[in-house]
Amino acid sequence: MGSNTSLIIDSLKSHLKLRGLSYTDLAKNWKLSVSSTKRIMASEDISLSKIESACELMNIPVGEFLQRIPFDKSSVIFYLTPDQENKLVKDAEALHYFLLIVEGFNPTEILRDYTISAEKNIRILNQLEKWGLLEVLTKSRIKRKFDGQLRFRKEGPLGRHLESLMKTKFFETPFNENDDFFTFLNLNFVPGGTQKLKQKLLQISKELMAESDSHRNHPNAKDFGLVMGLRPWESPFTKAFTRRKKQT
Repeated sequence: MGSNTSLIIDSLKSHLKLRGLSYTDLAKNWKLSVSSTKRIMASEDISLSKIESACELMNIPVGEFLQRIPFDKSSVIFYLTPDQENKLVKDAEALHYFLLIVEGFNPTEILRDYTISAEKNIRILNQLEKWGLLEVLTKSRIKRKFDGQLRFRKEGPLGRHLESLMKTKFFETPFNENDDFFTFLNLNFVPGGTQKLKQKLLQISKELMAESDSHRNHPNAKDFGLVMGLRPWESPFTKAFTRRKKQT
């Protein structure tokens, strides 16, 4: 399995946490001591038979487990069609359900973890299938018709809707809770000097997403929003006087 082993181990850890299973449960399944199990998980030296056994413990088909692991897809971006975005933006339940599918949930897990009825679950699945987003195989199994990381087009229906919500809802808070953070910087750059900063911000974004993914399936994980924005801006507090042009 080579360099892909770490991805498999990380995915296995996430699935165990999602199902409330511990290393003790995994050790019993593997017929090993807890310390030996921890060594295997830490050394990333895991056999296919152990993966198959762990999947039996988690009640998930091996093929489905491996299919969810983004071996070569972590840098692949996929976009919805304008028609798909239009349909999702008008159906909040279908949008939420689809985003859970994107995160890696299957229908059984969504029914188990969220307040959704079996009837509504079927309705939404059929709707998403009709919109070309997935294929329903059985009541509990689907085939996703997309790969990679979902991105909304800035000028698309979902992108515009998200931007509107961000401007009206996100910034209306006073940002004074323990987990809140807010800062604003007045910066100076020469023309074209922001390119390096943009690259830094993109790199930070990738690192934060990776960190978020490692917390995603923890039972106490909370949702957070982070906004990054950069544009020419003159502070409204410094408009009383006009700066003289410097002699060149």
